Amino acid sequence: MDNMLTNFIEKILSLGEIRTFQFGTETYAKAPLVRIKYPAQSSPVARIFNTLLGLVEYCKNIKDDTKFISVASPVEVNLFGGMDPDNDNIQFHYAKAQLPVKNFNFNAWHELEEFIIGIMGMFDETEDKDLILSILSNLANEHVVQNVDNKMSQSLQVKTGITTKSNSEIKNPVVLKPYRTFREVAQPSSGFILRYKNQGSSLAANLFEADGGAWQLDAISNIKTWLKAAAPDVTIIG
Repeated sequence: MDNMLTNFIEKILSLGEIRTFQFGTETYAKAPLVRIKYPAQSSPVARIFNTLLGLVEYCKNIKDDTKFISVASPVEVNLFGGMDPDNDNIQFHYAKAQLPVKNFNFNAWHELEEFIIGIMGMFDETEDKDLILSILSNLANEHVVQNVDNKMSQSLQVKTGITTKSNSEIKNPVVLKPYRTFREVAQPSSGFILRYKNQGSSLAANLFEADGGAWQLDAISNIKTWLKAAAPDVTIIG
């Protein structure tokens, strides 16, 4: 019985051994090897910031000559260090600035009041924003007399009194600046197709994106410009 137990234990131990095999000039292991690292050789847990300013202030306290900032997207910026041979050539990821953005719901129809509130709260100032608000904010559903659509622009014939009427026209595309990137930088402007229609007894409006996503390149460029001024001694890529 003792010999059987001994053999059983030895068999279990043998299964845990790391065995290597040679195929041509290449060496393979039966199981992956994990190197035990000292704390100084391990990547830190990345700090998370909601602003570019927080990331830059943290960056200034990092004593690492290899550190650099990478702009990943209009809503994500990372602070990295160089690749460390003692850390399996893994880059240190010190921190991340990540903007929680609640975007306007483009390409969807909105009731007039909901649309106006969205334009007021989720867009920076532009002339076309003021024009849209000046026309639509004064519209009550019962005041719309005629909706003329020539596919390039739409004209609403609106009652201005008991007997008078006026035509209000908005030409497309309209130029707007939705809040889509960090508040420290200028919001990129984009062209949008504004459409509105009678929806039952009410009026509905819609904004269709019309720049093919070019605004993202503008946003990244604006972030890089801001970072270069805020952290002139740090390499900025993106």
